[in-house]
Amino acid sequence: MNIEATAEELVRQALLLPDVARSAAAGPEVQVESSSGESVLVRRRDDMAGAGLFEHWEVIDAWITDVPRRPRGFAKVADGRWLHLNDKRQFVEFFYAVGRQLDSQDLARLLTRYQGADQGVDLPQNTLIELTDLRGALEPETAASITGFTELRLEPADDGGLLTFCTFFIVRDTPDRVFRVGLNRWEARWNRDGDFQLRVVPLARGLESPRYRPGSGLEAGVQERRNGPPES
Repeated sequence: MNIEATAEELVRQALLLPDVARSAAAGPEVQVESSSGESVLVRRRDDMAGAGLFEHWEVIDAWITDVPRRPRGFAKVADGRWLHLNDKRQFVEFFYAVGRQLDSQDLARLLTRYQGADQGVDLPQNTLIELTDLRGALEPETAASITGFTELRLEPADDGGLLTFCTFFIVRDTPDRVFRVGLNRWEARWNRDGDFQLRVVPLARGLESPRYRPGSGLEAGVQERRNGPPES
């Protein structure tokens, strides 16, 4: 199935826009239009090691917001189902369909990108596989000294497993409007009986970032990303 046909199938089956009339691809992005004039822009993502296990797509929302929005992700699994990765129940279905075959890093990135909203994770997050992923946003020594901080760790068991990792996000605090860093700890636990539990624990808020501290020369030039979540 070519990219336009797959995009049209996504729009019909997952986004429930049945009267698709035409589509046009530009690289990984496809503009799909209905006969009534509605238009949806979707993008195929092939940047994960497990991409061959499923079709991975995102809807690109057209509206602009002051607060970055988390993307809407969809996966087509081997039996033909389209599953909404932001939906907790459907993410669990996805996990038991293909997730256990994914590399632990890819699973962590998918959880970071689409899940956690029911536990208060509303801002886009950056997955921390190892301390170097902080990329200057926070001193590694500062993160490592915080109780509960961990690099990505997978603990397999005969009947399931436990994946633990951390994420960071950058937010402009009030009233001084300085960019600061927050850290969360994620724990995903599953078993062979179909039980999948996700727990997100806030570790730290308002941490000073060497990249954005006043006087660094960077804070004035920061361009706030609108509707553009970080690439986890």
